[in-house]
Amino acid sequence: LREGRLAHHHHILSSLLFCSSPSPAAETHAVFLQNLLIKMYGNHGSAQDAFSVFSSMPSRDSFSWTFMMSASFCQGRHGSSGHRINDRRRNMKSSTHQNLDEELEEERAFFLFGQMKCEGFLPDSTSIATFFRGCSHTSGDGRIDKAKQTHASLIISFHADLESDLFICNSLINLYAKNEDLDLSRSVFDRIVYKDSVSWTTIASGYAKRKQHKEALFLLHRMKEESLLWDQFSFTTMLSSCIEIENSSSDCNLVTGKYIHTMVPS
Repeated sequence: LREGRLAHHHHILSSLLFCSSPSPAAETHAVFLQNLLIKMYGNHGSAQDAFSVFSSMPSRDSFSWTFMMSASFCQGRHGSSGHRINDRRRNMKSSTHQNLDEELEEERAFFLFGQMKCEGFLPDSTSIATFFRGCSHTSGDGRIDKAKQTHASLIISFHADLESDLFICNSLINLYAKNEDLDLSRSVFDRIVYKDSVSWTTIASGYAKRKQHKEALFLLHRMKEESLLWDQFSFTTMLSSCIEIENSSSDCNLVTGKYIHTMVPS
């Protein structure tokens, strides 16, 4: 982060970013560099620095909005890197202020997604998936309702395109599964024509977390029948369900577990 800030304030970079009358090529390059700065600050948990760059931009593209939204969701989820370093020295009042800051960052992320559309930027696959992925990590009152409202409005706007985009659909499956709405999660999953391993594993994990282990095992078996390879997450979900599954003989669970064991790559 320190090196990134030094690069940001370097006079060569500053002259590129804040040239008084840039050519179209220079302006495009400036936006590209500013987007990298937003992404850099966001990845290091410094959403305020990212927003400082974002708000100073005379022109933006869809990447600017997506990176800024991601930075806000990320800090809302984890707090800033400085907060993490100094956690042990914080008293209760400081901790309360940190929680408030994190909630404000999440609110900013929701605002940015709406404002992006107001300023004429049609959300693309990456920005929509970033929004729903960020929503899956929020816990404030009304967050999931806002996500559902956004999903509904996007269905009206995009419909077939939305349902055919695996990146977006997998984010929705994860969002609803994490918020214990398996019916909606399954509804999104069932409408996907060509599912990938992420689709199958995410929905199966959602059932496993809700203690519906038989359905989790059934889905992962179906995944195998679709000639999709299990990954580490799939194996973990399968074995955990074998351990936890009820209303079945222990011998049956052991046989299933041994079968899964033979499938683990050596």
